[in-house]
Amino acid sequence: MKFPYVIFVALFFLSCNTHQEVFKTVNLRLVKENDSFDEPLKGDKSPLSIYKAEAATGNEPAKDAEFPFSVKIGDTTIAIQIDEQKKIHQFRSAKFLNDEETCLLVDFKDAGDQQQKFYLIIARGTAIEAVELDRPAEASSKNSNNNNMDRIGSVAFLINNDIVLRKRDLKVFFLKRQREEQRLPGYFVLQSPDRRTLIFQQPPNKLYQVNYLSGTANTITVDPDQMANSEAFHTWIRTDFSWKKDKSGDTFLKENNNDEIIEMKL
Repeated sequence: MKFPYVIFVALFFLSCNTHQEVFKTVNLRLVKENDSFDEPLKGDKSPLSIYKAEAATGNEPAKDAEFPFSVKIGDTTIAIQIDEQKKIHQFRSAKFLNDEETCLLVDFKDAGDQQQKFYLIIARGTAIEAVELDRPAEASSKNSNNNNMDRIGSVAFLINNDIVLRKRDLKVFFLKRQREEQRLPGYFVLQSPDRRTLIFQQPPNKLYQVNYLSGTANTITVDPDQMANSEAFHTWIRTDFSWKKDKSGDTFLKENNNDEIIEMKL
């Protein structure tokens, strides 16, 4: 009888495919200023989950140790469509950014241009969104100094010297650039006590400071010898500079005036 044989063959091929990974492809968009990603949870549990690749066992191929994390919605792996030819589903790191676990941050290092890419994956109900934390900029302005993520205390993330992602509401702010077509050069080294003004060391002798909420910015010229001495830099700043508010209430570093006469009330 051929009928049972057909069923047997069908079941055989079905069993062979049960371990195949199923993908949901999500188109990517660039982040916009004032975007907010603290999406409320709809339902009892977030549909998103993070999976870490297991070590190679038996006859299974070795997993990519550099990109060990995947993100799933249910049993389906999320793949981000980067462009017409390329999509990715494995990341160097993955972590949830809110308590509802509806928004997570992943990063990926592109082998082509060696740029570290940061993406958000957001569950808006049953809809999944993928957002790249990047702004258009000249390729020449993207280098190892500004191709990373820093923490602004416990209140925000700084991405690529260019974008601030505030933790409490996952709202996006664009830093004021010195040149509109370029990321900020230099190194992020300081933050004001209110965590709103960021200081970038720009060798040989410049400090660029920008308030990410107001967009107010200025550049101060300093002693290049102090800039070159990384161990003594912060001590020098604390000794020779103070945080002072301007007329708008923004806090900036200002050099101490040792000749300033202070009237003391008796």
